[in-house]
Amino acid sequence: MIVGQTILSLSPYPAAPPVHGGMTRIHYLNKGLAEDNRLIFVFRNDPDFAPPFFECTQVPSSPHRPMQIFNPVLLMRLLHIVKSESVDIVMSGHMWCGLHGALVKLITGTHFILDNQNVEHLRFKRLRSPLWPIVWALEWFICHAADRVFCVSTRDREHIVSRLHVPASKLTVVPNGVDTTRCRNTQVDRDSVRNSVGVQEGECMALFFGMLDYQPNVEAIRIITEEIAPRLQRIQPRIKIVVAGPGGDADLISSLNSHPDQISFAGFVEDILAYIRSADVVIAPLMTGSGTRIKIIESIGCGRRVVSTSLGAEGLDRSFLGDLLAVRDDWQAFVQAMVEAVEADTMTPSKTFAQAHDWQNIVRRMCV
Repeated sequence: MIVGQTILSLSPYPAAPPVHGGMTRIHYLNKGLAEDNRLIFVFRNDPDFAPPFFECTQVPSSPHRPMQIFNPVLLMRLLHIVKSESVDIVMSGHMWCGLHGALVKLITGTHFILDNQNVEHLRFKRLRSPLWPIVWALEWFICHAADRVFCVSTRDREHIVSRLHVPASKLTVVPNGVDTTRCRNTQVDRDSVRNSVGVQEGECMALFFGMLDYQPNVEAIRIITEEIAPRLQRIQPRIKIVVAGPGGDADLISSLNSHPDQISFAGFVEDILAYIRSADVVIAPLMTGSGTRIKIIESIGCGRRVVSTSLGAEGLDRSFLGDLLAVRDDWQAFVQAMVEAVEADTMTPSKTFAQAHDWQNIVRRMCV
């Protein structure tokens, strides 16, 4: 059981705000673990922005992936913390900081948990990156060094067993989740949010959100501008697509702004749940990536219908999602599903959804 332990938790990301799925998962898993354990959180940014429920240590900051994968100065600091603080468990919140956890385990013998949010080499392979064999080798080493590996779905567990040859006994499915209490209780001025992104009275709002410098989302933007928006204009022009999220280069933003009547670019928003709850439908036209998409789980947790591709919905147990999720891989059918979603009656997620995907329940099961 993970109770009464001193945990050294590693993240390759800034601590706050949790602006994308990886950060959100690390935030909520660590918040839950901190309730019954002493948790030392090592992250990459200014400690003034650290969550209040952790002991926090700032990582020497570097935006470059190689320094996130291996930083000898950081490794020395981690070894010192493990010894001086009598750390029981080292947990890496992503494969990108997993090498540090693996090396600490090999040097000190400290129990090591890898939270493998994606099957990273598969994500690289789907993107046709020539680096995928190198990523495979790194992921193989870290998974085999770990005493326990968390993965987000049974589908990912199958990939890790078959592709990385990790014993199934080492793997635990820890799904992505949502703060169901916050979804229920947060008050939203729906009209104000919709007006702020140019959704006029009588129009419907379709929302896409995510990090806009993340390649699967960049590809989804291309699909929105080239495939979805033109079809939507012909079938139901009163549906306006709103794109929200940080990042994005000048060309991507220009492509969004080139469809002012159909697409509104909101950029970074502080409270994405307010936008989800103000939307009529959320879309996930994703064709690459790995893991499961927190954006889909959050949207359904807010009672919003989602239209996704099969790959976007990969790994999700649809029995918990019911009619709130429509999966379409043909773009004409995708757009038709959007129209049907905005015209359908509102729904609330099932009790089984909350039992499966509420972060508190997830942490409780994870600690057993």
